[in-house]
Amino acid sequence: MQTNGIVRSYMQQVMSSEDFLKYVAGIMENQLHEWDVNYEVFVMKWPDYEMVVKNGEKYYHAELSVQDLEVLHLKGLFELDKRLWIDLMEKVLPFGDDYGNYLSTVFHGAHKA
Repeated sequence: MQTNGIVRSYMQQVMSSEDFLKYVAGIMENQLHEWDVNYEVFVMKWPDYEMVVKNGEKYYHAELSVQDLEVLHLKGLFELDKRLWIDLMEKVLPFGDDYGNYLSTVFHGAHKA
């Protein structure tokens, strides 16, 4: 999947932290669909935020406090993505191949805020 730093920068600046989280979750779902179209991503807010990735009967969770979300939203263009992907990797979410620049940008920081 391809990503564009200019578009991401604009979205980061104009969106609230919660809306940016939903936007990032949508981008992550698009990436997951490149590996398996059965993936679904849900964002919920209890006292804090939880992102759930579902594939069939398997569930993977990433949790984020309101404060952490605010910090990651302001810290960098792909810091929120990176944190969520790392949390999901720790839950043994299987990774496929990256056919674009999205994951390499998330993990190797090709774009800066």
